[in-house]
Amino acid sequence: MNPALFRPSSMLRRAKCPGSLALESTLPSADSENEYQEQGTRLHALVADPSLPRDGCNPIEFDLIEAVEKAEREFLEMVLKR
Repeated sequence: MNPALFRPSSMLRRAKCPGSLALESTLPSADSENEYQEQGTRLHALVADPSLPRDGCNPIEFDLIEAVEKAEREFLEMVLKR
């Protein structure tokens, strides 16, 4: 069984539709990352480590990173106010 089927991002789907695990286990696994997976991995790394160079980002990616960082700041401010 593919261990990626148990990633945290699928937890809500598993809770709402337990049969989704059985269905997804019938799908072929991807042998290599596609361009969207590579982009997501790269953007996650850039958000996790602001010291990484962002000069390779296109304007949409740069805006997305800034939006995530803003949301993180707002979330921390909200939590710390409690």
